[in-house]
Amino acid sequence: VRRATAGRSTIYVGDIGCYALLFQKPFEIEHITHAMGSSLGFANGFSITTEQPIVALIGDSTFFHAGIPALINAVHNKHAFVAVILDNRITAMTGHQSHPGVPVDAMGEEAPMIDIGELVRSIGVKFVREIDPYNFKEMENAIREALNVEGPSVIIAKRECALLTVRKKRRKGEKIIPYRVNPEKCTHCLVCINTYACPAFVDTGEKMMIDPSVCFGCGSCVSICPYGAIEPSEGAKPWFEGGE
Repeated sequence: VRRATAGRSTIYVGDIGCYALLFQKPFEIEHITHAMGSSLGFANGFSITTEQPIVALIGDSTFFHAGIPALINAVHNKHAFVAVILDNRITAMTGHQSHPGVPVDAMGEEAPMIDIGELVRSIGVKFVREIDPYNFKEMENAIREALNVEGPSVIIAKRECALLTVRKKRRKGEKIIPYRVNPEKCTHCLVCINTYACPAFVDTGEKMMIDPSVCFGCGSCVSICPYGAIEPSEGAKPWFEGGE
């Protein structure tokens, strides 16, 4: 998001969820976080009081809880802002409960799933993109494109919560293969923790390392290191080479 909006005085509106941590270092991009579902409402208001670009962040469960009416309002009144819906397939912040966007109900029974993409298109949003957020370049390009759209635009960042992925793998008995930092290639440039900030990274003072007890082997960090120091252990593949 920061790269896509570089050089522009963008207003970042947050919401209640894991992404509320974005106001802290190293990201520091949320200017306001108020109440569950408020991000899209604030974005509506800001859009008629300033010419600044506006990016509103909201989670999937929060969107179902209280974000839909504000998006309808934006469509009806042609309010211009980018809504990034962080669809991690679960209500992660309160303990991994289900929500209408997944095919099970609160009791674990099969239930109709409401597709977020179909929903936002049905209320009249013209610009809708569904992207795997691990594809950083595609995500960056989509945000840049969305910022030039008249009226509201929606980007759905769709990727299962890492904790949920790990839980599923453990239940299946699948081995989780972590990534590692090659100390011979690491220059201690700190790009990994200053721009990506995965909690698995540990700064030893001279080199970076990845805590194997925290890393779940997604491989999304591989493209972050400018020196190619992050590599799979035990033959693991990053997601863009067919890994999970």
